[in-house]
Amino acid sequence: MDILSDIYNLIKDDPPLVEHVGSNYKYNVMPDVSDIDTAYIVITPVVNGTPVSYADGKRIADAKSARVDMLLKASAITSDNPRLIIQNIMERIADILDDHHYGQTANFAPEYDKDHKLYRETRSFETNYYRSDY
Repeated sequence: MDILSDIYNLIKDDPPLVEHVGSNYKYNVMPDVSDIDTAYIVITPVVNGTPVSYADGKRIADAKSARVDMLLKASAITSDNPRLIIQNIMERIADILDDHHYGQTANFAPEYDKDHKLYRETRSFETNYYRSDY
């Protein structure tokens, strides 16, 4: 199981996310801030398999976690406060993942890069993957 693809597949078609992010998703690599002219979501693995459950002495489940970064260029938003938009988008992502058994494990302080007029919010999520070969 690939946590990056799983998270992407859960959030990519959500209407509020499509409205602001479109298809601007990245894995593992943060886009160069000077190249951002709208919004991006970056999904990065944090822990890729810590054993959490055993049966008959065999590992049957692993915990995996990923960090989700939302980047939003202030100038791309003309109708509302970009700080509130990024906050609402991250809440929406947290709700979607919560509905699919992902627990939020960290919430980092929101950032604003005034030189690039870029907002950023980051959260980490974790879930357990049960092995199908057991």
